[in-house]
Amino acid sequence: MAKSKKQFEKFHSENPKVYELFKYFTMQVRNAGFHKYSAEAVLNQIRWYTTIETRGDDFKINNDYKPYYSRMYMNEHNVDIFRTRSSVADMVDLQSEKLWEGEKRGGLNNFISNGDNRHNS
Repeated sequence: MAKSKKQFEKFHSENPKVYELFKYFTMQVRNAGFHKYSAEAVLNQIRWYTTIETRGDDFKINNDYKPYYSRMYMNEHNVDIFRTRSSVADMVDLQSEKLWEGEKRGGLNNFISNGDNRHNS
């Protein structure tokens, strides 16, 4: 069963770096010339990056959050890069919710420089 809006909002507020990484990796996909891509692939890249490459925080990202992150990204960037199906996330007014507001932190380099890269320890 899909996670509720409240559960997603709680996860998102406690783990804002997940969306920063989602935006960063989606932008890499777009810069590589893709016009359609998989939100699941982006979440899996975040899982890989946070557990293998940085050995930092291991985010336990529920797959039920894919529709929220994909819709947030598409709404914020006015692109239709992810294929979507009907979801409880469709009931969230992302424009008025502005779940991403105040999260402009400088992308992946800032993620690494904020002490989250424990690979060099």
